[in-house]
Amino acid sequence: MLENPGTGGAPAFIVTQVFPSLLIALFEGQSSGSWYEMQIDRHDHIHLRIHAFTPPEFKENPDAVAASIEAVTKVHLEDIPACEA
Repeated sequence: MLENPGTGGAPAFIVTQVFPSLLIALFEGQSSGSWYEMQIDRHDHIHLRIHAFTPPEFKENPDAVAASIEAVTKVHLEDIPACEA
């Protein structure tokens, strides 16, 4: 697994966007990632749905699912002020 420099061992990831409403994030060296579906209502408001790409056995580990949701939520709460600016 590749690591992002300066992130304490977090895996590196690749992000690509098809403007204006599709974003895909894939973690290098893993079979996981996210598909971000954005429904744009107005110039200043969207609905965001995050779909996870994970191996089938992932859903059988509730602790891993909870940790993943917590991590994604933390990242987005950190990003909101930057996006609003």
